[in-house]
Amino acid sequence: MPAVHAAVDQLVDEGLVRLSWKGRKLVTRAGPYRIGRCVRRRRQHHVTEAR
Repeated sequence: MPAVHAAVDQLVDEGLVRLSWKGRKLVTRAGPYRIGRCVRRRRQHHVTEAR
């Protein structure tokens, strides 16, 4: 499990996942936790048609 914990810590540091437990956000991995994806808002590119 140390390899899994290290991987989770790295993903959290990179902002790719977030941790929570029973609906509460966790800043660091401690005790039981759930892993969730961080949802990043995508930039919307408006394409204008050439006339």
